[in-house]
Amino acid sequence: MNLIYGNYQHDVGDAEVSISRDGLVSELGRMYAVRERWTVNGRLHGTSVSDVNSKVAALLAAYSVNGLDLYLSGSSHILRSSETINGTRVVLPPHFPKGNGAENSTFRSYTLAVEGEYAYTDRSVLLSWSESLSFTGTGGPVWGFLEVLNGPPQQQMFMQQSVVRCSQRGSAVCVPDSAHRNEYLGHWPPSPPIWPQWEHGDRRNITYEKPSDLYGKRTTSWAYEFSANVPLGAYPNASAGVVFHLG
Repeated sequence: MNLIYGNYQHDVGDAEVSISRDGLVSELGRMYAVRERWTVNGRLHGTSVSDVNSKVAALLAAYSVNGLDLYLSGSSHILRSSETINGTRVVLPPHFPKGNGAENSTFRSYTLAVEGEYAYTDRSVLLSWSESLSFTGTGGPVWGFLEVLNGPPQQQMFMQQSVVRCSQRGSAVCVPDSAHRNEYLGHWPPSPPIWPQWEHGDRRNITYEKPSDLYGKRTTSWAYEFSANVPLGAYPNASAGVVFHLG
């Protein structure tokens, strides 16, 4: 077997390949991708110093490009760029850690690594979810002090009851299903307003964000404002819902 990256072929027996696979887990404990890493330790052989130097240059040129297939001929091991989330990446360009002995005479030792991530499931995965409620006021009386020309300020009741206000804010981050990973789609739905009868609809704010990252994560943020003439009391919504598509 020999190792091939794109159109570049390593000499048979020159490369020792180690393949590792690690699960990527969200803060909710859900696996959303598998990172596969190929670590290559090899030795280039040549008939002379100039021959070795030309092979070093060819190796550096080959692994200066991302997004190519990497595979071992004659085996089932292949890191196919088109099947990964955002293509293969040369995460450790060829470097040459050894300089002793006859290195760079008729041979040159090198190390490199290539990675790619596979979606763990075809379904959308929720990575994180949070929501908070911020209350202002209790509905109790409004009082204060009236400053007078002579004597101490006088405490006065301005209103027997006041308005209770609350802000409901939250966000959810997900990795959309494979069909929508490279589109501006596949966001997690915003949590609904807890008290729709007291909501200021004109102040509602919903944001759908597509960060520039490797996994196509989508962030949904929501903010609602409420006013009521009765005390408000509730807990944030439970983390629930299904992914929906904009458009």
